[in-house]
Amino acid sequence: MTQDFMKRQTFRALLGAALVLGAAGRSAASPYTITVLDGNDGSLTFPLFLNNLGQVAGTWNQFSGPHGAGGDHPFFYDPTAGGKVTLPGIISPSGQNPGSYAFPGWISGLNDLGQVVGTDNTGTFLYDSKTGQMTSLPGPAGLITNSGEVIGTEQVAPLGGWANFHPYSDQNGSLQDLGVPPGAVGAQVQAANHLGQVLVQAAMTPGAFDHSFLLSGGKWTDLGNFYGAAINDQGTIAGNTGYVAGQPTHAAVIPAGGSPIDLGTLPGDTFSSAYGINNQGQVVGLSFSQNSTNLYQGFLYQNGVMTNLNSLLPANSGWTIRWGLAINDQGQILALGENGSEQVVLLTPPGLPTPPDPVFPEMPVPEPSTFVVFGCLAGALGWRASCRWGRKATREVAGRSRLLQGAEEGVVL
Repeated sequence: MTQDFMKRQTFRALLGAALVLGAAGRSAASPYTITVLDGNDGSLTFPLFLNNLGQVAGTWNQFSGPHGAGGDHPFFYDPTAGGKVTLPGIISPSGQNPGSYAFPGWISGLNDLGQVVGTDNTGTFLYDSKTGQMTSLPGPAGLITNSGEVIGTEQVAPLGGWANFHPYSDQNGSLQDLGVPPGAVGAQVQAANHLGQVLVQAAMTPGAFDHSFLLSGGKWTDLGNFYGAAINDQGTIAGNTGYVAGQPTHAAVIPAGGSPIDLGTLPGDTFSSAYGINNQGQVVGLSFSQNSTNLYQGFLYQNGVMTNLNSLLPANSGWTIRWGLAINDQGQILALGENGSEQVVLLTPPGLPTPPDPVFPEMPVPEPSTFVVFGCLAGALGWRASCRWGRKATREVAGRSRLLQGAEEGVVL
């Protein structure tokens, strides 16, 4: 029995005991705990993913510095293994081997089995955290369901001088074009649940991917002006009311087969948008006032009430939570916080064990020539990713500040 296995089993036992206690073990007066995921001369960038084990996958951007070349690397954090961080694109020093920066890359999806999909300098890969193995996939990068189906966006022939895209499915290496909604000329995958329902942003005219549709059971449903960002396994969609000139957008949900429900904003705010929803119907996102640069506030919506995430933190923690990014079925929240600088944090509700701090692998120190080679690879991969993922994903990878600025301007992200 390995040490990692023992750590994983201990953590799961604690998690299971906490869940048995249920709500009775939680007090509204008890604060959430904060686990900082950024570190080791780097920071996490979008897109980011949280599963029901509290595992987090994303893209770790390494700063140029004492640990070598800067660039983007696939990132996987596992609280069930003592906080172990795996960076598949980096080979740590071992014995006489000085280690190396094998490849740059980005993450596009994570499921509850700890399987991760991403892209690197050779194409699309599947990383299995249980075995540590990486395998190549035939299609472009995308989301991954618990059944192992990869749902993503494939670039097709340009239309009217604009890049164009179709949603696709990869089931056991069999690729299928999912088509586009009636009247649309293209579509990009926005979200998917584990039942295979797919949320897309469709282009009704070339290049304008700004109209939400849901694909379920082979049928398309037009969501109107609503902008969908996430969908749970009950088919409830979270997002916002959509941009209309002169009107503020609000966080909103659409229950399966129902109509949009406006969730409002935090007190004193004008705008809000939802970005994550779990299977209990809890919703997270951000709320802000007009012209309120850097005054965004993360929220949790449950039981008809929107709560400022900052009111759930320990007193005098020094943290300000700007944005709720995702929430799992245990109520853990992946968020963007600020404590002197922006950092990605995992908020854990009372009654659950506090996840360990991330433990990064030892980093290699490349020779000076490696900086040049790595930079060329990162540049080439960035171009390829922008072609594959389209406008939305490219903006996500570009950075957090630009996303926040876009939200304030009423731009659908």
